Amino acid sequence: MAKKTLQVELPEEEVNFMESYARKQGKSVAEFLEQYIQRLQTLDADSLHPEVTRMTGILPEHLDVESEYYEYVRKKHQ
Repeated sequence: MAKKTLQVELPEEEVNFMESYARKQGKSVAEFLEQYIQRLQTLDADSLHPEVTRMTGILPEHLDVESEYYEYVRKKHQ
């Protein structure tokens, strides 16, 4: 993969933290940033797996939660 140089100005304390953190992880700052950017690229905040959505309680707006719950309880106790 082709590499390109990027120059960024950050507050000194943030640069010191990033250098220290990368060193503790056994990486260079460039490697640390590259891995972080790759991780960001794989995230898609707009689309969660349907099973994750179900488990976390995020429900579609059109769903009548109360009737769904009562139907669940009715079936459970038949």
